[in-house]
Amino acid sequence: MKNLLQQDWIRSLMMALVIVGVLLAAFGVQQFVDASVQIEDNPAYQTQQRQETVTLESEAQAQGLMAAGVAYQRLLAQRNRALMIGGVGLAVGALGWLGYDLIRSRQRRQINTDTSY
Repeated sequence: MKNLLQQDWIRSLMMALVIVGVLLAAFGVQQFVDASVQIEDNPAYQTQQRQETVTLESEAQAQGLMAAGVAYQRLLAQRNRALMIGGVGLAVGALGWLGYDLIRSRQRRQINTDTSY
């Protein structure tokens, strides 16, 4: 039986891990940027940044501000999830890259030892 690291499918698996990691990282960045842009446009965030108190004149205005606050919390959660997804993508890509590099270095070492005799 061939050594596990000398099999072709394991090298393909490592390259697939690299690709999946890059895609996850790109998806995480896209989600983070999207959530950040939406947070900047959120009225609850803008009110919080200006540190002003709001005098509500109607129930509709209060409901609108509450809805903006709920949307703000949802966007914060989306942004936090995006950071986690991007981090997992970087970790998966790094593991795939290290595995692929390990396989390639062992193959080169094997070729060098075979040709030296």
